[in-house]
Amino acid sequence: DDDLATAQSISTLLQLQNIKTKIYTDPQLFLSHFIPQFNSCIISDIKMPNINGIELLHQLNKLKNKAPILMMSAYSDVP
Repeated sequence: DDDLATAQSISTLLQLQNIKTKIYTDPQLFLSHFIPQFNSCIISDIKMPNINGIELLHQLNKLKNKAPILMMSAYSDVP
């Protein structure tokens, strides 16, 4: 998520369940650090600057991602 407060809230909820998290607010930075075999689940916003969530999904597919991806949005107009 490009919004740090939202990302931190989600991270905190997951950590309370003993799930390790790593926050990226920049999708390009995430892609530069992405290692397919070490990621078990990816949670992404759909509307982000520079690279939106759909483009991020396409980039992850090009990198042979096998991890499940959860796409989220706070906007009601996202199909």
